[in-house]
Amino acid sequence: MMLLHRGEEIEAGHAREVVFEMSAIGIGAIAERLDQAALGDSYRFSGFVAKKTRLGRSLVFHIKEFSEFRKE
Repeated sequence: MMLLHRGEEIEAGHAREVVFEMSAIGIGAIAERLDQAALGDSYRFSGFVAKKTRLGRSLVFHIKEFSEFRKE
């Protein structure tokens, strides 16, 4: 699965648009919940980033929890 992030951060007093895609994985009950999640909706994820393989250079985000994101 691929996650798409779009946001804005302030760096050195200037707004900076941040946009990126990252490989992600959910295991067990999280994977089952991800299967039920609607494509195109916004979610807040928590987890950790690790190497995709022990000797590889690619990274993957391991999803430990997620919830629907509602912009306030």
